Amino acid sequence: MSSQVSDARISIALPDHPKTVKLVRRCGEAGAWAWSVCSSGRLAIERPATWPV
Repeated sequence: MSSQVSDARISIALPDHPKTVKLVRRCGEAGAWAWSVCSSGRLAIERPATWPV
């Protein structure tokens, strides 16, 4: 695990994105938000230092 991550940012346009809308239809609102926030956090933690910002 990397200790360099101090924050992860989520776009304010996320709720209106077509893939988010589709995910909400498939998983329900709570499932979609839990999945998107948890996966974004995990990706931020696991992101190699060599990836562009």
